[in-house]
Amino acid sequence: MRRAVSALLLATSACAPDAATSIVFELTLDPEIRRVEAWGADADARAAFPVSAVEVPPGVREGTIAVLLPDDTPRVLDVGLRATDATRTRQSTWSGRVTLEAGAMLRVPATLHVPDTTCPERGCPHCGDGFIDPGEACDDGANDDGDGCSSGCALEPEARVEDIEAPPLVDALPKAPPVEGSVCGDGVADPNEACDDGGRADDDGCSSTCTLERGFDCSSGTCVPVCGDGLLAGDEACDDGGTATGDGCSATCTVEPGFDCIRSQCWPICGDGRVVADEACDDGNTVNGDGCSDTCQLEDLCGDGVIGVTESCDDDNTDDGDGCSATCTIEAGFSCEDTPSDCEAICGDGLIRGDEECDDGNTSRRDGCNHHCDVENHWECGGEPSVCEED
Repeated sequence: MRRAVSALLLATSACAPDAATSIVFELTLDPEIRRVEAWGADADARAAFPVSAVEVPPGVREGTIAVLLPDDTPRVLDVGLRATDATRTRQSTWSGRVTLEAGAMLRVPATLHVPDTTCPERGCPHCGDGFIDPGEACDDGANDDGDGCSSGCALEPEARVEDIEAPPLVDALPKAPPVEGSVCGDGVADPNEACDDGGRADDDGCSSTCTLERGFDCSSGTCVPVCGDGLLAGDEACDDGGTATGDGCSATCTVEPGFDCIRSQCWPICGDGRVVADEACDDGNTVNGDGCSDTCQLEDLCGDGVIGVTESCDDDNTDDGDGCSATCTIEAGFSCEDTPSDCEAICGDGLIRGDEECDDGNTSRRDGCNHHCDVENHWECGGEPSVCEED
């Protein structure tokens, strides 16, 4: 099996040979950073390539670390970066999971800010310090090859296929005596681990590289999702950024009855029979014309004796010809008042409606059709408007 080779560059770009599987870390650096280490490990925490370190000259703000990988490298790797300042008393870290394609170059952009974490008393982690840190399969306190633990802190096979000169680690701290190092996933949160939940699964609050994941609180020693922070984490069914009830996502980040939620967005389910949120009604269906619309808003129900916003009358029935039609509109020749509507024919409009005997378009008397629209004695009326003649 071929071993990984690391090429350390301080340029703004990096290229890998054709048909070579490689990872190129494209770095953006804060000015205080003086050293950067890159590491990679497979799902079982075995080092996929040795810890590779580069010293950063003053004034350099961008750079790359290119790692050429053998063809049998696992496709999914946990990779990370450690950056320290000139005193090696402060550090910042970056980690993530990448998927490789054989013969392809994977570019991994990463920004390393001003070191914001104070290192343990022993100094910031690095290969050769005698502590097994993330990305290291071993650390014997030296940077020698051929002694079982390579200069890149990777376990060496009993029979080495070829010798690879590892990048030198310059200005190393005085060697600390070998002690039991930190192993991510052993359930013990070591000084350089932000957490350790005893496993190497992601998305449970403590990542596979023992860093805190967003949306969790691990201060009690057990990682639990933070309900109300707007981040969907752990077993949360929703998280709308608050802990109010009645909005679809409860104070414990479960979906409330009557709602559907996708991540942080919740909306009422119209037609389930529950009146929630801005629903004015919910009759258990999404049929229009039954009083509750397909959007769960009140409809005007013609014939119920109540004049709705779209009705001009409602006489408590749906009969035509009585002044208020079957669609609750006032029919021609009628006027309607009150609730339920009381409709009467309009005498003098030229339309014969209701109990009118005639309507000659006026309310004059002694013209055959009087002011009540009754035919006067000794007159005969016909037509509409009515034409009246004396007998």
